[in-house]
Amino acid sequence: MESKKEILVAILLTIFLIGCSKDTAETADTAAKDCSDQCTEDSCAGNEYVACVEADSSCREELNKGLTVGKCGVECLNNSDCGEAEECISNTCECNIVEKPIPYNLSDETSTIDLYFEDGSPPGFIFDEGRFVFSIVVSAANIGQGTISESYVEIDADPDDFDADDFRQYIKYPLNPGSIGQVKFDELRYMIDEHGPSFLKIKADYCYRYSTIAAAKICIDKSGCGECEIDGEKEVFNSGSPIHIRSVNEKEIGEDEIELVLVVENLNNGLVFEKGERCNYEKVNNTDLNRVWLDIRTNMSGLEIECSDLTIPGFITLENGSAALACTLDTSELAVLDHWFTFVLDYNYMESVEKTIEVRTDR
Repeated sequence: MESKKEILVAILLTIFLIGCSKDTAETADTAAKDCSDQCTEDSCAGNEYVACVEADSSCREELNKGLTVGKCGVECLNNSDCGEAEECISNTCECNIVEKPIPYNLSDETSTIDLYFEDGSPPGFIFDEGRFVFSIVVSAANIGQGTISESYVEIDADPDDFDADDFRQYIKYPLNPGSIGQVKFDELRYMIDEHGPSFLKIKADYCYRYSTIAAAKICIDKSGCGECEIDGEKEVFNSGSPIHIRSVNEKEIGEDEIELVLVVENLNNGLVFEKGERCNYEKVNNTDLNRVWLDIRTNMSGLEIECSDLTIPGFITLENGSAALACTLDTSELAVLDHWFTFVLDYNYMESVEKTIEVRTDR
């Protein structure tokens, strides 16, 4: 009896094992069948990128990632994916040369100040030995485009000769474009005994701090659109001021290297001094004379500018009214077509006005 039971158990176990083996084989066959049509590489559906990725089933499946920059002929999704001189059109970066307007309203005028004596101040004649009381009134109209931050008028004479304490007066600042500043020297008496009729020159010097804004479009052809010319003289625009950037010449001197040669010139008849509190023209060896502060502004990250004998910003010295400066631009980190460069000049300037009056000795 026991023998029959053992035989029955053995038969049932054998049947169970055979069933398990069959199920395992069928599962393996099914798995092999499910991955038989899996993808093998990335592909494109038009311009849409279809990636071949491994799924949870361990089979590789296609995943549509849509429009992707750098895939399936898609160069861009918006303008930020293109260069400065390009725009994104139908997912392709195409040249789009847009004329950039000058960034400032610059008049190119060279006159800055209209300096004059008010009528009758000084009068047409005076008497010597302190026998006549008069005034000197000087007005300065800002006809330029910059704001005068600091300025003063000084009469070029010995105050003691006119019974005055001081011959320098500061104009209230700022003196904005179109406004007029004025100083008055009252209760003056000419104290000198001339011993006979003569003529006296009254000279008023006006010292003021001023700035020039200049702009020039510089070609940095890194876009591939090739619409600007690097070599040659550039058109320069200056604000109404006595000192201008007279010319800018550009030249390609190597791969990713450009040279700019600037000419700064005093186009008016005044004297130039380093920016500060005074126009110290009376000094014998005047280190302030003809000194102009220069800065070059581009608002371009990655652009390096090196100038001969000068660290920008810094001072240049005018000789015979002008100065030339050579600067080298490293453009290796740029990707632009052309760009407006801004040049800023800062200085003290002195202009003068004169009037000859009669000194009478009539008793």
